[in-house]
Formats: sequence, structure tokens, C-alpha cells
Amino acid sequence: MRPTKWRLFFVFVLLLQPAALSAQNEPLFKTLPEDSLHRIGRDSVVHLRQSLRSGFGDPLRVVVKDSATFQRLWTQAVGQGREPPPGIDFSRDMVIVVAMGHQEDPNFVIRIDSVVSRNAALAVYDHLSGDLICAIAWDSVNPADIVKVPRSNQVVVFHEALTMTRCP
Repeated sequence: MRPTKWRLFFVFVLLLQPAALSAQNEPLFKTLPEDSLHRIGRDSVVHLRQSLRSGFGDPLRVVVKDSATFQRLWTQAVGQGREPPPGIDFSRDMVIVVAMGHQEDPNFVIRIDSVVSRNAALAVYDHLSGDLICAIAWDSVNPADIVKVPRSNQVVVFHEALTMTRCP
């Protein structure tokens, strides 16, 4: 079996970051001091779709501010004619899409944990998790998460955390 780009990435990270295998599964990004941030309220980040079976074959991080782009990405995520996209008022909201791309191990997931406004930037914290060699049943997945947040004209910066679990 040919190793995927993500699997090679995880091996590289594990060699450089042994803390990634800690029992506490601590994320690799540092928490920013509370006094320097403005968190968008939890109820302001709405998960529209989180799936292991998206149509995104390649890794993707994108901010969507118009309905035509959203329609195209939604169709790619769910498949043509399967599920209509939710109504989004793009004058008030925007959509953020993160995807891991094709993974040959079903234990990988991706999730947007939070969106934080800090100075001139909007920080999107997404969390990738999984294991490298623990899978018993091999199956391909394309993990993705799509969220709606209040519209912002700030520069968007993606921050990724990686959590790897130990094999029992």
C-alpha cells in the first residue's frame, strides 16, 4: 500500500514532536492569552456539515463569501443532487471549509474547534486527529468540516493542531 501525503506528514511530525503521542493528547498549538483575543461566541460558529465521506480528494482550507462558490463547494462535499446547501446570508455570514483530502485510514478526522478575532486577523483553529497504524479495518475517507461564522473582512489564518492516539 502506498503511503498517503498525510501519513508521511504524520510520521515526520512524530519524529520531530514526540509530545504528539502524549497520554493527554495535547494539541501542538499554544493557547493564546485570553486578554489578547476576542472569541466569537460558540453559538456563532455553526457546523453545517462534518463528514468522513466528503468529495474533497485533496487537502483544502478556504473561506467562502459568495453563494456561487458555496454552491460549488457544497456540491463537491456532498455529491451532485444529494443534499441541497443550507441558506446562507452572505451579507452577514461567511463559510469556512477545511478538508484533509483522501486518507486510506478511517481513523482520521478534522474539525474546526474555534474561530478567534485577534488584532487584524481572524484565526481559525482546526484539529486533525487519528492514529498511524492502529486501524483494524482499512477504508478510505475524505474528512471535512464546513462551518458558518459571522462575516469578517479580517485576514484569515488557519492554525492546525494534531493529536495522535496510542495503539492499545
